[in-house]
Amino acid sequence: MANVVWKEFNPSDDLTKLSQYVGAYSTTTMDKALEVSNLLKERDQTITSLQSQVSERQQKIEQLEQQLSTQ
Repeated sequence: MANVVWKEFNPSDDLTKLSQYVGAYSTTTMDKALEVSNLLKERDQTITSLQSQVSERQQKIEQLEQQLSTQ
């Protein structure tokens, strides 16, 4: 016969470990969500800035074309 060694089982130990994992996961998830949100805001600002530059340059081109056509 094999000897059986009984390990005392305490479910609260598992719950404590699970709670620690969940806490770490939640914090990491929130940090990543904030990082993504900030990157999206930065991207939108960059797009707006580039659109503004394009618009200004198009106006400048139109002005130069008008000047050339009058000369």
